[in-house]
Amino acid sequence: MPFLLFPKQFEWVRWVLDLARHRESGLTEKSRDCGISWLAIATAVSLCLFRRNLTIGFGSAKEDKIDRSGDPDSLFWKARTFLQHLPPEFRGGWDEAKHSAHMRLVFPESACAIVGEAGDNIGRGGRAQPLDAKVLTPTGWRAIGDLVRGDRILGSNGTPTVVTGVYDRGVREVYRVRFSDGSSTRCCDEHLWRVTTAQMRKAQRRVMVRHPRAPRFAVLDLASIRKNLHHVRRDSQTQWRYHIPMLSAPIQFDAVDLPLDPYLVGCILGNGAIAHIDRASPDITFHEDDTEMIGYINERLSENCEARRRSDTRRVRAFRVALVDKRARGGRRRCSPIKEALRRIGIAGMGSHTKRIPEIYKRGTPEQRLELVRGLMDTDGWVHSKGRSSARPRFSSVSRGLVADLTEIIQSLGGTTRMTERVVKAGRVMANGHPLPQTLAYELTLCLPDGMLPFRLRRKAERVTPRLKYKPQRSIVAVESVGQAATRCIRVAADDHLYVTDDCILTHNSSIYFVDEAAHIDRPKLIEASLASNTDCRIDISSVAGMANPFAEKRHSGRIKVFTFSWRDDPRKGEELFALPQEKCYRTGWLPHLRCYRRPAV
Repeated sequence: MPFLLFPKQFEWVRWVLDLARHRESGLTEKSRDCGISWLAIATAVSLCLFRRNLTIGFGSAKEDKIDRSGDPDSLFWKARTFLQHLPPEFRGGWDEAKHSAHMRLVFPESACAIVGEAGDNIGRGGRAQPLDAKVLTPTGWRAIGDLVRGDRILGSNGTPTVVTGVYDRGVREVYRVRFSDGSSTRCCDEHLWRVTTAQMRKAQRRVMVRHPRAPRFAVLDLASIRKNLHHVRRDSQTQWRYHIPMLSAPIQFDAVDLPLDPYLVGCILGNGAIAHIDRASPDITFHEDDTEMIGYINERLSENCEARRRSDTRRVRAFRVALVDKRARGGRRRCSPIKEALRRIGIAGMGSHTKRIPEIYKRGTPEQRLELVRGLMDTDGWVHSKGRSSARPRFSSVSRGLVADLTEIIQSLGGTTRMTERVVKAGRVMANGHPLPQTLAYELTLCLPDGMLPFRLRRKAERVTPRLKYKPQRSIVAVESVGQAATRCIRVAADDHLYVTDDCILTHNSSIYFVDEAAHIDRPKLIEASLASNTDCRIDISSVAGMANPFAEKRHSGRIKVFTFSWRDDPRKGEELFALPQEKCYRTGWLPHLRCYRRPAV
């Protein structure tokens, strides 16, 4: 039987879509047996099939009203029935055996989910994080506990979005989510994540010819993820089940003026001698094959400054270049502008173990941050490969802080890194005869998005193999409880409800919420506070239950949009229904006595 709507139902669906588009809440006062529950479920399922990145919630006073096996009165029975009777081409890859659970429906191709909550648990999926969890803003990192409504934070597209709500969620159990690249963040058990699995990626490859842009994500809460982290393959090997396939686009920070060119700063931090800058000009050590770098550096130096080759280099197959001010010769006691800039950004006097990237350079434009990476990689980077198919850019340094700063920049560009430690053995002798002490070095393997080469030198850039099949992603490798803590959740205005948290990890926010029979909920004030914190668009649906409840108060307050659905709006029902004796209606039921009328001609 086709699911046909009469005019008032069309009007209600348009009203709901308009509220969701403008992130407003509304209230529907309805008569019984008008099909609004069916209509709400059908609207939610259709949105999840044909739109992306939605999380739609349904709440009711009792769990049986949300989902009860074989009960046609439950909302999720209606949703499954609606999906089962759709043509297979319209289901978006939905399979009841794989994508349906108690009070949860997942839509694999659109990364959408419909979740149910009942009683006091309505709205308790707070997506909360500890107060000291970091959120990335256009000016740098801030604690989520310091954010207020109206603040700007960064979304998945790398551009700022506005915080539309900040709500304290009280003390909750907090978990640390660890990823394969060493990054981590903390959140509560109800936090939503957009993930993918190996099975999803295989299904995506099968339909790629017909649907070249079909998404391959699912939205799951942490409670569902941590119960099933591992997957055993047919060859008996264990692999991580869930991956975060989408990293943020290059972050767009607020514009800043940099004292020195970022490529030059990267070269100085990589192989520069700046520990004794008060006694000598800063210089950079180069490999003998990298003479083209002198041209790059001279292009970026200020007027009257130049890169001059030193003649006292003692290292084999290497030479030094001093960065000097031509006007500072002859005992004029003129300070070089390069020295002044190095002091101003705070790296003058740093040794090999204490080098750090200045904070201002970590907040430059994507192009400036990429140039800084290229300066570091042209000096202390190389391409590790056992063959052309496995060539990967790598960087090494004895400064843990420098490696951590480079990791942050790579993540802000939409890439990932993997760090390993290795011991540089003692016994080697420097050119002056002094032995090198044993030290610990940190090695990074870089994975950048398509089109971002980490090298400017030709001999290194030509060895990089683009990642054509496996894009940058993170696997969830562990979920550990870290105890209880005060938590807070935020609501953002981004269309995909994603924002950037610790280590440039994208975390999810909520979308639309339907509250069925809102006038009959036991503790409506508690539900009101919970839903206000994590829902962009709330739709209350209920029949009248007197005036002594918040539903009636909102209905007549004039502060919320109201849609009235009377039984007279149903063309199947006539005035004779109202004329039936109440005793007969109660005894025999309404539906057997209804007549079906043709839709009047317009």
